[in-house]
Amino acid sequence: MPGLVEKKTQRAEGLASILAIGRANPPNTMEQSTFPDFYFRVTNSEHMVDLKKKFQRICEKTAIRKRHFVWNEDLLIENPCLRTFMEPSLNVRQKVAVAEIPKLGAAAATKAIEEWGQPKSLITHVIFCTTSGMDLPGADYQLYKLLGLNPDIQRIMCVSARLLRRRHRSSSCQVPRRELQGCTRPRRLL
Repeated sequence: MPGLVEKKTQRAEGLASILAIGRANPPNTMEQSTFPDFYFRVTNSEHMVDLKKKFQRICEKTAIRKRHFVWNEDLLIENPCLRTFMEPSLNVRQKVAVAEIPKLGAAAATKAIEEWGQPKSLITHVIFCTTSGMDLPGADYQLYKLLGLNPDIQRIMCVSARLLRRRHRSSSCQVPRRELQGCTRPRRLL
């Protein structure tokens, strides 16, 4: 059986290992302690004093010290639907996510590649996981373009599949591959 022989020759010797990890956060930050004041100011809700106090207590009780966002006050001013209660804002949020998710993935991947210390040409696979995959071509393709990777690279896009990524990693790393895995969590974006 030629198929079994080919598969056997592809198997690597030794255990799979993580060669590097890269992390990236959205560029705009805000201290948790100042977030309630900002939020109620931009949403024109400062008259809701009791609700603001409740939100301040919630922010004080969390272990979060700093929040990361891709949006800034200018984006909120340009898109009033993002700061108005019950205003339809899905299209705007998706537009922002489609643009920003690959950029964050590329920033994290660049850090991981630098830590790894090998040329990008040695990467054979890109596995990109996100909980927000609403565009075609997907974030895996955008990441491939942003990083200038080899066009022959194998790309895999997992949407809402954190466990699938781990399962795929453990099974695919049995062959001599150098995978670049990206994972974004858009709840931190918007």
